[in-house]
Amino acid sequence: KKLEKIKINTNSEEQKKIFYTALYHTMIQPRDRTGDNPKAWPGNQPYWDDNYAIWDAWRTTYPLLLLDDPDMVRSNILSFMDRLKYNGGVYDGFIAGNDMQNEQGGNNVDNVIVDAYRKGLSGINWKEAYKIVKNNADHNRKGMSLRPFPNHDNTFYRRYGWLPFGNITSSYTLEYNYNDFCAATMAKGLGKMKDYAYYLERSKGWKNLWDSTTNSKGYYGFVGSKSKDGGFVEFDYEKHPDTWSTPFYEANSWTYSLFIPHDIDGMIQKMGGKKQFAERLDFAFKNELIAYWNEPAFLTIRLLNYADRPDLATYWTHRILNEKYDITGYPENDDTGAMSSWYVFTALGFFPNAGQDIYYLNAPIFKKSVIKLENGKTITVKATNVSKENIYIKSCKINNQVWNEPIIHHSDIANGALIVFDVVDYPTQWGKN
Repeated sequence: KKLEKIKINTNSEEQKKIFYTALYHTMIQPRDRTGDNPKAWPGNQPYWDDNYAIWDAWRTTYPLLLLDDPDMVRSNILSFMDRLKYNGGVYDGFIAGNDMQNEQGGNNVDNVIVDAYRKGLSGINWKEAYKIVKNNADHNRKGMSLRPFPNHDNTFYRRYGWLPFGNITSSYTLEYNYNDFCAATMAKGLGKMKDYAYYLERSKGWKNLWDSTTNSKGYYGFVGSKSKDGGFVEFDYEKHPDTWSTPFYEANSWTYSLFIPHDIDGMIQKMGGKKQFAERLDFAFKNELIAYWNEPAFLTIRLLNYADRPDLATYWTHRILNEKYDITGYPENDDTGAMSSWYVFTALGFFPNAGQDIYYLNAPIFKKSVIKLENGKTITVKATNVSKENIYIKSCKINNQVWNEPIIHHSDIANGALIVFDVVDYPTQWGKN
């Protein structure tokens, strides 16, 4: 019943196997164990366990489920609210009734909640759900405590909006900044303007770690790491680090310098403007400076849309589809459906900036696909002349309206939509400027 919520039209048996295997993988974790809570909290709220890694799942898995299984997202948020009440906190990792205090990145439960809030998920008391977001913003954002560097201060970020040199402190800073931006937008929506102003200002903390003088491979401007006194610490900006042991987690500075989903235009300007930015990303992908198929880099290709290069975004998107996903598996650990949901979204022709209400368009790989929504409506995506070679969008219509932008809003599809692409095998001017 869940698999048939998305139907695809393709003559390729291999595409069908890859797609529906991926869709199945998005449903494996977390698990609905309502009525089987090992700590036996009172009440009758949903109980979801094995939320193994929201750091992975918030970016693509939860946004996909919000479309094809919103009751699962609703039920998880209700479970989050119960956990705050009885566990005193809600962390990214949750196994057998226990929250994992040390998170891989930010307090990314916030992003799941705010993504659902901004997209209008029903059945949630959002003022109550906001208590989780506010609790994380005001009492967490602690940084690494598993193997902290000397004199680790778990209040530093909350006071200054960035973290000094230590275990994954630069990537923590960037992810906390985005958590704060998400918290700010939810606070504004609920009329909590004092919280909005405070969290929004703190979300700009990445600028404290921006080193405009650093040169790597001929390009300037990267997120670095500072000591508490404000001086930059030297390290290899190109090296992909060992987990838990450098200022960045599962990525290098080339990757994380691009993780500023709430101020993309500001980041592009700091990197020299649109033309320089597009050249830099293309160079990075060609030279494998960015592991663009791993979670911290999920958005990097889509950033090319902001540099007036949707054609280049399409090229790299389809290169991953064709080279990194096949009948034998995926490029990385599936990570609670993160890799699978990346594939499902991209194959269908659009991709989320999770925590916000926008999606980026790309040429789909199917002639037709249909997503059944909770309200009984459908999102239908069609592509004329679709093939492995025809990856560039020549034109697009949404609900019979000519669409010349590579970005759509959730409101454009929430009540059903017809998206029609005309695709060709050469770069076009569609979606530029």
